[in-house]
Amino acid sequence: MMTTPTLLKLTKRERAAIDSYLEDKAATTLPPPPPSRTSSKPSPPPNGDATRAALATSKSDALRAALPAFQHRAAILDTIDSHAVTILRGATGCGKSTQVPRLIVEALAARGAAHARVVVCEPRRLAATALATRVAEETGRPVGGLVGYSVRGEAKRTPATAVEYCTTGLVLRRLQEPGALAGVSHVVVDEVHERSADCDLLLLFLRRLEGAPKPKIVLMSATVDAAPLKDYFGGNAAVVDVPGRTFPVAVKFLEDAVRALPAFDVAIGGAGARAAPRPEASSLTPARAAAAAAAEAEEAPLIAALVARLSCEDGAILIFVPGVREIDSLCAALERQPKCVVVPLHGRLSVAEQARAFRAAPAGRTKVVVATDVAEASVTIPDCTNVIDCGLARSVVGEAWSARAARRVVTGRVSADAAKQRAGRAGRVRAGTCWRLWCAVEQDALEVARPPEMATLPLCGVALRAKSLFGGAVAPLLAACPAPPPLDRAAAAVRELVEMGALDEETEALTPLGAALAALPTDPAAGRALLAGAALGVGE
Repeated sequence: MMTTPTLLKLTKRERAAIDSYLEDKAATTLPPPPPSRTSSKPSPPPNGDATRAALATSKSDALRAALPAFQHRAAILDTIDSHAVTILRGATGCGKSTQVPRLIVEALAARGAAHARVVVCEPRRLAATALATRVAEETGRPVGGLVGYSVRGEAKRTPATAVEYCTTGLVLRRLQEPGALAGVSHVVVDEVHERSADCDLLLLFLRRLEGAPKPKIVLMSATVDAAPLKDYFGGNAAVVDVPGRTFPVAVKFLEDAVRALPAFDVAIGGAGARAAPRPEASSLTPARAAAAAAAEAEEAPLIAALVARLSCEDGAILIFVPGVREIDSLCAALERQPKCVVVPLHGRLSVAEQARAFRAAPAGRTKVVVATDVAEASVTIPDCTNVIDCGLARSVVGEAWSARAARRVVTGRVSADAAKQRAGRAGRVRAGTCWRLWCAVEQDALEVARPPEMATLPLCGVALRAKSLFGGAVAPLLAACPAPPPLDRAAAAVRELVEMGALDEETEALTPLGAALAALPTDPAAGRALLAGAALGVGE
């Protein structure tokens, strides 16, 4: 029978060293706060006139006027004004991520409001930085002024920033401080359908807000089922729908791609040679990793041949692969094609490196962006007309019998919703094509949507963040989330936090170590190892 792995308990010497280290550091912030948290809480002077003037001098008024979100601004703003919570279902291409925060600030400024401050929560740092840059450009101001962003390790904002794009995780860490929402008029949660654990904790926090004034809450998505969210927030929640503005996207499957490449078809023995569905991708055990590498070796020549064919057309090519390893390998292969400018795009890149994906290619060359699922939603490669989708994504999951110890990186099929989002990247500026590298018969086997992270993610870190945010017993807190995990997994998370010294065994209160771990943007076990190393003088 399989036994549950447990953390090694701290020795008395290690516990004493960590406690002493935390006491010595009590006069300073632990860990050192990122730049986005070094600024004092915004209490800026009235900015209504400045906001109105800046927003009136947009460089792209004509493009903006064509966006459905702008065309439906009256309905959007009326719904937001009349309800505590607005669920905005905006179809792909409607402009919700760029326009709704700006529309809110414009409306408040037009009424003579002394100050407006909209915090927009994005699931990924790429979305936060790219959207802030785009909206700032539309207003004719540099990013970091009227429109700014804050992500882990980097921030561009001032006390007068009216629209601030942030990652959801960073907002959660801010909320651990009293008064973190002081002066915030609206909280916008974008891509709420992705249902990350951080997003669910944020929704729980927003639902539990008490006292006045409360910020208005706007939840946005292209694909979310609005009914459960409306029920979750109760009576004063409303739904507003905004149509999309996309061009037709022709969806082609693996057999179509092979038939479109006669030379490649002959090389592999005819169209039937690749007609069989691929085996299911699974966790990266050594054997499965070898199998995945073999599958990639087969797929890379097909992608290269397809890129060579498509590079003769106008427009950029966006390729979705599951991870950084695949990006590096495919970029190296594609750089041999002289017509192509190959650009990687993933979350580990700096903001400056990510910005390359949004620039036009030199004349006579085709931009090829090789990306993970960071390019799936919220951001637009403006000149993209062809998408090549490998149909895979990577995630971290935990076993049902363990809250933390059995973390696995899993490569699995994308959901049907994710595949639809990816295809939509090709139809933002004109008609395009999505090449899905799986057989048409496999499409119906895809899950409709990816499960909420609460159902799959190891719960140790989630439980610690919930405890730090709300206090009280962990299990009832997690049970109050929109997608609550099973009670036995919540209980297992508490036991492991007690074992690592983050929670008191009797009262379940945060220990000094637990408070320090909650402030670290990493897994609690990894954070504990870092703190133990620092306390014992390792690596200093």
